[in-house]
Amino acid sequence: MMKPIATKLILSLVLLVIAVVVFVWRFIDPTVLTRPDGADIVYVVLVLTFIPIISVVGWFGATMTFTLEKE
Repeated sequence: MMKPIATKLILSLVLLVIAVVVFVWRFIDPTVLTRPDGADIVYVVLVLTFIPIISVVGWFGATMTFTLEKE
């Protein structure tokens, strides 16, 4: 299996797990961001991890579609 495909698969599964955890957590406890305890920081950090994961998955997807030519 090619490295970009393996990376996309692994990171997509990680993204799915984090998204499900964040969704279920917010569904069970809608006030997670209104309380001043440590849970709100963990929740925000989990949500912010979407940005680099989606960026890397998108990068590898783009390199598979539009190959980088070496000069």
